[in-house]
Amino acid sequence: MRLLRRIPVFWLVIIPLLLPGLLVASWRLVFRHIAEQRNVFVETVVDFEEIRQLAREEGWSLKELFEALRKNGASSVAVSEDTLASLESEGKITVLNSKEIRKLSLEETFEMEPPAGTNTLGSLWVHSDDTALLDRIEQTLSWKIPTDRLVRIHRNLLLINKSSKGFRERVGLGFSSEYFQMADDAGLGLVVRVFNYPGLTADAAAKIINSIPTPASVSALLFAEEEMLGSRGELNKIVALFKDRSYRIGWVEFNLQDGIESYLQGLATSRPFVRVHSISRKELDQVYNVKRSVARWVRAVKDRSLKMLYIRCFFQDDKKFIENLATFNLDYLNRTVKELNDAGFRVATTPAERMHEPRHIVGKMSVYEVLAIGLALFIGLLILMRVSFWCSLDANWSLVFIAAFLFCFMVMSRSGFIAVSGLAGAVAWSCIGVIVAMRGLQAVNTGFFRSLPRFILSMILPSVIGGLLIAGIYSEIEFLLKFEQFRGIKLAFILPLLITGFWALRQYGRGCFALLHKPVTPVGGMLLAVAAASVALYVLRSGNVTFLKPSEAEDTFRTFLENILVARPRNKEFLVGYPAGLLFIFFYLRRNFAILPLLAVFMQMGQVSAVNSLCHFHTPLVLSLLRIFNGLWLGVVLGLGAVLVLAFFNLVLKLGAEKEKKAFVAGYFGFGNAGDELLWKSFYRRFSAARPDCRLVILNRSDASDAAEIPSNVSFVGRRNLFAVAEELLTAEIFVIPGGSVLQSATSRLSLAFYLTLVSFARLCGARVLLPAQGLGPFRKDNVLDRLLTGWLAVELAQAAYFSVRDSQSADLAKEIAGVVPVNAGADLVFLNEIQADGRPAKHKGNLRVAAIIRSSVAGSEKIAADLVSMKGELENLTLTPVAFQPEEDERVWRRAGWQGDILYAREPLQALAAFDVVISMRLHGCIVATSLSIPWVGIAYDPKVTAFAAACRWQFCCQPAELTRNWLEEKLNVIAGRRQEFADRLHRITGENRRAVGEDFAGMLQKV
Repeated sequence: MRLLRRIPVFWLVIIPLLLPGLLVASWRLVFRHIAEQRNVFVETVVDFEEIRQLAREEGWSLKELFEALRKNGASSVAVSEDTLASLESEGKITVLNSKEIRKLSLEETFEMEPPAGTNTLGSLWVHSDDTALLDRIEQTLSWKIPTDRLVRIHRNLLLINKSSKGFRERVGLGFSSEYFQMADDAGLGLVVRVFNYPGLTADAAAKIINSIPTPASVSALLFAEEEMLGSRGELNKIVALFKDRSYRIGWVEFNLQDGIESYLQGLATSRPFVRVHSISRKELDQVYNVKRSVARWVRAVKDRSLKMLYIRCFFQDDKKFIENLATFNLDYLNRTVKELNDAGFRVATTPAERMHEPRHIVGKMSVYEVLAIGLALFIGLLILMRVSFWCSLDANWSLVFIAAFLFCFMVMSRSGFIAVSGLAGAVAWSCIGVIVAMRGLQAVNTGFFRSLPRFILSMILPSVIGGLLIAGIYSEIEFLLKFEQFRGIKLAFILPLLITGFWALRQYGRGCFALLHKPVTPVGGMLLAVAAASVALYVLRSGNVTFLKPSEAEDTFRTFLENILVARPRNKEFLVGYPAGLLFIFFYLRRNFAILPLLAVFMQMGQVSAVNSLCHFHTPLVLSLLRIFNGLWLGVVLGLGAVLVLAFFNLVLKLGAEKEKKAFVAGYFGFGNAGDELLWKSFYRRFSAARPDCRLVILNRSDASDAAEIPSNVSFVGRRNLFAVAEELLTAEIFVIPGGSVLQSATSRLSLAFYLTLVSFARLCGARVLLPAQGLGPFRKDNVLDRLLTGWLAVELAQAAYFSVRDSQSADLAKEIAGVVPVNAGADLVFLNEIQADGRPAKHKGNLRVAAIIRSSVAGSEKIAADLVSMKGELENLTLTPVAFQPEEDERVWRRAGWQGDILYAREPLQALAAFDVVISMRLHGCIVATSLSIPWVGIAYDPKVTAFAAACRWQFCCQPAELTRNWLEEKLNVIAGRRQEFADRLHRITGENRRAVGEDFAGMLQKV
């Protein structure tokens, strides 16, 4: 229940509305996946005319060549209607014009009584010894041209009053049945190609259709060239003729033949279509080679689930001579089939396999399924408004939205509703992820690598959800077979860019608008040109029909990616979208906002592409998801490379830059430890007074601090943002570690190595290294690594421009490990703070106010806390307040000990502890702050630092955690309570000594800067 109370009401309303749509879409997609897994058969079709030409040129018989084709993976042969040109090339007819025919003497009476029409210069004389063939030619032409243009002069001679080249080559004259039988004898399927003719009537078309073999013996019916049968004629009547004829009609991909839409509409109930992929004769001759062609065939089957491949032959070209074209093309076919087999597909060899279409099992969706998925898609618009421009949008608006949605559902047609739902989802869900990722970067200010996983997941998850919802609502056979496609594709590509770009301009656009007032530089002009060209290319290369085709180099690159990754990622994702996302994080963390809107648009391109991948409904679902995954990880890798190159290039530029008036301050800052935070603040107060011209850069946990007030000349750099740290060190004039105990290895060897790396890098970059008031040690001495670290430390201590320690123990360690005598043995920098009181008289004669600072990680701390809690309950004159210098660490022990009250977080220790009479502290800086405030304290020395400080102060109230008992603690508190003024005066004198020592130490350090 507590969790539900934390979730805004808006999401409590929206999530239940989304779940039904997600469940229904998932259910539909399971069926689709099962069908796609079964969809393994491919029909490879060879062109009979080209095969006949190969046989003739290479001396093969057609029977031999057909048998070789079948063995090498041909599934079917495409037989086209005969034409005058094809019959003449086969030697079955002779075609002469009037001038040529007059040179012949067929009969004695010929020249005396020429037949009517022989004077027409354009007439053709068709001669054949096969009278049956000539009868078929005459009959077929009579269906297409006026009969008065046909004159049967002789049983072996036909006069045709038409003679253009197109008429000879492109007018169908029926089929030679012996070729059908030849294909059947070879075990090949039959694909029939029919020529259209302008002005074709329904009666003529019926006769043409009746001349085609029965549907049972034909695998598919194709229409030659750019027209369907009946185009420019009685199209609708001709389409109706196919309703009673169960021919499977081939629809050539990327070739929108005239009349295809009428066929699709007229035969919508039966859908007797098969998608065909082909490489045109011109492309094959001029652009493609075997390797590129094979890759294209495999891509068509694997990526777009094409069922029929119309494979044309290679012929001689000008580049190289092919010795045997027949063998060459058989190898080409065999290689294509082998690549298909390797991809998990099989060549159809039987009529059942050729007709196999398992995707029909998906079926139609019910009204309720469409409604559920459509609602989930439309809700994306509501979520988009909430996360972008209308953050105060409440749950009441969801009711208004649902009412509007139901109204649209009732007034729109089913297909229209699906189209609008898909477009709304494609726009909304692709934008949600990008905007949420950018907002998340604002909300959680961490380093680059810590921000990266959340940023990328926020960007991709909504896109995948939206894409799956769209795939679910479009999971019907007409979309899976690509007879109908996603509508509004250009809007789905452009609108998200406009929405995200406008949002990013509002958030980060001040720098962009400022650029408008500046003159355009050559570099700026080049960047603008690149951006404009990128957007233009994005639009031209996107959508169901693209205006720019891939080059040979791009095809080769695509094939390489497919061979390596199985599913080729889309360029807009792994080359644009995700690298732009990583660059967005990089520039955002550097506060370079001017370029962010442009990067946001590029990020959006990648997510639009991810959604669009799932809108390719004819592509197997698993392949689309794998493509998105490959785009994701490859894009992140390339993006990291781009960031590294950019950062390295920037470092190279910084290396030669002039030093800035800047001090880089390193330490354990930003982790909530009030004692450590007090160190840099104490350093800043005195240093800024002496050097007001010098800016301070604080090494922090992140690029921002949780301090209440940040001085204007102080900035922070995240310790995990290594390139930003390197940039700051390269340009810093001074490097400082302002005391503390970071130069030790007892806690962590890695920590010591980290700080030594900073020191060495800063020194090599020319910064003056200042190490005032250091608390060295303790150091491990277990192995070679420990000796290397202490040796490294010795070198840096000797090379430092200024080095001093805060206590005698640290001075001894400096001499022991480095042979270095510190410049000064001063005190902790906390003593730099000016305290107004000259001493601390007893505040009152009431209860003893005790502040207790206990660390949870110290052995025995829970017992100490429990003793204090019990003392508080039993002693009437004791008021106990647990104080946390580091919230989580110092609070946990008190809760385990049964403390029920509040715990004071000492964000500003000097103010937080000033109200107490006694301080009990495990933390060194708790003891130091108490001393500077002249407050008597009890030290629990789990760390030698506390023991050393107590010895330096000649302070008797200190013991080890294991030695501390309740009786000892009560005894010491009674002593302090009875002699508070005496102890306060002693601590005041000690504070004065430390203040003078640290003042001299700091003055000596300032002389070095």
